Amino acid sequence: MRAARCESLPVVQIMKQIRVKLLVTVLLGAGCWVTLFAQEDRRRGASRLPAPVTNTLHRLYPGAELRDVDEDGEHAERHYKVELRRAGKRGEAWLRIMPDGSLVELKEEREAEPMPEVVRKALSRAFPKGRVTEARVVTRTVVTYEVEIREGERRREVTLSPRGKILEVEKR
Repeated sequence: MRAARCESLPVVQIMKQIRVKLLVTVLLGAGCWVTLFAQEDRRRGASRLPAPVTNTLHRLYPGAELRDVDEDGEHAERHYKVELRRAGKRGEAWLRIMPDGSLVELKEEREAEPMPEVVRKALSRAFPKGRVTEARVVTRTVVTYEVEIREGERRREVTLSPRGKILEVEKR
């Protein structure tokens, strides 16, 4: 009986090796499938962008690689969040663009060197022992609505947010 067990031992080890190899093959195949699916999803995201949004992207970042696209908001506040890898430059850019192509927000990852001298000096005064590890330039465009209202002889200029919040009322 001992001889039978010894002879079957290599078969058991071979079966374990086959299982491990099969598991590794399945996991690698699944990883490739997920990667391909994510790339295809990005391509579909780019194809669903309205032409004015695409034009804005090409004007601001010609040749950039599209990393991610999300549609956010409802009705008048609907916008697209876009993540890009900038062509020829190190770093990424994140944008929020309205369907008409107008830019709402822009964030760019940059190296510390292109920062204005005033910004570098302010940082060194506030954080003398600090070291800049990452810097972004953020440009925000604020969308508001200015409306003139007449109530009899009284005139007012009202400033509202896109969500309908009254920000300012100016008497005229």
